[in-house]
Amino acid sequence: MFEDGKYDLIITDFSMPSMKGDELAAAIKAIAPTQPVVMITAYAEMLKGSGNPLTGVDFIISKPFLLDNLREAIAKVTPRKGGSTSV
Repeated sequence: MFEDGKYDLIITDFSMPSMKGDELAAAIKAIAPTQPVVMITAYAEMLKGSGNPLTGVDFIISKPFLLDNLREAIAKVTPRKGGSTSV
């Protein structure tokens, strides 16, 4: 599905039935290295403290999260495209 379109941002969960979010992120980055990827997870602190970098993940949001957390992640990983934008 990713190959069919161009996306400004990918938001994925860590726990999914077929693969983990970091595996999806790595696969996406293999196709489009500059594609921003945000991962949402209940395991954020454990993953950050594991010492194993999450390949392809640009920003991790911990569950539960506030809308401001999502806004912060989007602002950090997406380039501003001319003019002022609001998230």
